[in-house]
Amino acid sequence: MLKCLHDRMGTAGMVIAVIALVTALSGVAYAASGALTSKQKKEVKKIAKKFAGIPGPVGPMGPAGPAGANGKDGANGKDGAPGAPGAPGKSVVAEEEQAGVNCESGGWSFEVQGSGERDYVCNGEGGGGTSTTLAPGETLSGVWAFYADDQTLDYVPISFNLRVSPESNIRVMAPGTTETTECPSEAAVETGVQPKAAPGWFCFYEKRVENALEESAPQLDLTSGFLGQFNVIDPAAPMFGRGTWAVTAALPAG
Repeated sequence: MLKCLHDRMGTAGMVIAVIALVTALSGVAYAASGALTSKQKKEVKKIAKKFAGIPGPVGPMGPAGPAGANGKDGANGKDGAPGAPGAPGKSVVAEEEQAGVNCESGGWSFEVQGSGERDYVCNGEGGGGTSTTLAPGETLSGVWAFYADDQTLDYVPISFNLRVSPESNIRVMAPGTTETTECPSEAAVETGVQPKAAPGWFCFYEKRVENALEESAPQLDLTSGFLGQFNVIDPAAPMFGRGTWAVTAALPAG
């Protein structure tokens, strides 16, 4: 292309044209009035328009600058104002629940104070749980034994782990005694057989008694337990005995 311009403009014209082109590309108006012919001016403008304003290729990215210094922590904010005191808590009221509609075998009722709503925790079968009274128709049972040497009498204390109310009647079932309606477990004096008692009765089953006779006088309170007394027959020999017992709470009247 330069050769073509040289042929058209000559050496002097070529120099002027290049100067004009450079000036035009740099965005500076150059008035070459009188230096170029009309034809040369057209050629210069044509060349200038062709190359003017074309951006060069993007250069490579420069290296990253150094990291800036960490900023300083701001000042701590002020504590907020204390909140208002909460409302006083409510207590839970607990009451023992007798056997009935809410708990068949008794139990406990719980109520958040003033709510008017009660929750019940009932005793399971057998009248256990936290109740202190044996449920109607439920039975307690156990074993007893004593041994005395060189004594005239000995006692057999039995304590009920639940109170039996009202007080039960008592029947002593000596070895060989025929079972009754109140104490229907003559076989209960045998090992491994569950002793029984009719509602409202305490049955004292004697498995074996040697050199002693049971006296019923010291029964004491049959709502909380039983105290049996055995008197010796032959003071020169030891006396001993063992057996089982059962008590069943009376059923409600009617």
